[in-house]
Parts: sequence; C-alpha cells; structure tokens
Amino acid sequence: MKNLILLTTLLLSSLSTISGQNSQPAEPENLSEQFKFLLDNAETYSEYKVIKETRLNEFWRLLEDSVQQFKTDIATAQKIQSDQQTEIEFLQKSIKEKDDLLATTDFAMTHIRFLGVDFLKTSFIIFNVILIGGLIALLALGSFQYNINRITARQKVLDYQQIEEEFNTLRSQSLEKQIKLKRELQTERNLIEDMRSRPTISKKMPA
Repeated sequence: MKNLILLTTLLLSSLSTISGQNSQPAEPENLSEQFKFLLDNAETYSEYKVIKETRLNEFWRLLEDSVQQFKTDIATAQKIQSDQQTEIEFLQKSIKEKDDLLATTDFAMTHIRFLGVDFLKTSFIIFNVILIGGLIALLALGSFQYNINRITARQKVLDYQQIEEEFNTLRSQSLEKQIKLKRELQTERNLIEDMRSRPTISKKMPA
C-alpha cells in the first residue's frame, strides 16, 4: 500500500506529457494539474465529488501510461546502471591487468633469473663483480705463483747445470790425477825393478 501511495505521489509530481481524446485547449498537460482540473470541474453532491466516467477513464488511462512510462524509465535506468556496472567491472579488470603487467614489467626490469632463481639486478651485478674480481685475483695470484715457480725451476736447472759442469770438471781432474798417479806409480815400480835387477848384474861381473 505504501509503495502504491509513493508511486502515485511520484507520478503526480512527475512531468509527463498527456493528451486526451476530449482535450480542451485549457486542459493541463501533467497528472497533478489534470487531477486538480478533474476535481475542479467535477460536480459536488453533498460531501462527494461527482466525476464523469469519461474523464475518469481518461485520467486512469493517462495514469496507466505514466506508470508504464515510469516503469520503462526505471527499466532503462536499471539497464544503464547495469551497463555502467559492467563497464566499471571491465575497466577495473583492465586496470588490474595493466597493473599486473606493469608489476611484471617492473619485476622483469629489476630482477634477473639465473639457474631458476630470481635475483635483484643490483645484487646480481654486485655478486658478479665480486666473483669476477675474486677470479681475477686468483688468476693473478696463480700467474704470480707460476712465474715464481718458473723462475725457481729455471734457477734449479741452472744450478743443476752448474753442478753438473763442476762435477764433470772434478771428474776430469780426478781422472787426470789418477792417470798421473798411475804413471808415477808405474815409474816408481820401474825404478824398483831396475834397482832390484842391478845387484844381480854386479855379482855376476867379478866371476
């Protein structure tokens, strides 16, 4: 009942175009004025208003048209609201997709994947700089150690060659001494033999 009263009030206050079959030039064009016009032109009987059936039917027809128009306007408004809601949802979805794409792009710009693990590019660069620096340091240390080992090995080779030369010299000198000693020993032996043979010769001579 309250809804009907509210609907009637809204219809009476709305500006709807009306046209009557028996319209007169001074007849109002909205429901509120039409209702007032209907009452003003009705005959009074005791405390009641006597309204012609044709005018009442015309008013009722206009009321139904207004109600139908009102329903149509409500349906249109609801459809517009539904379309707007759909568009809002579409825009929200589009915004979310763009936000996700932006977040993905930002993540891809600030991260790098290495061995299946995501690293911050700055951290990855620092790590690689430290790693490369460490490798260069190890390479330099290895090269330095290699040069030292090479110099040491070369010095050992030189030392060995020098020792070998000294050994050969000593061996040669030792051989010469041995030969000289053998010669001297042989000379001594020859002298001894010679001395042993002389007395024998002296003894034989007087006979």
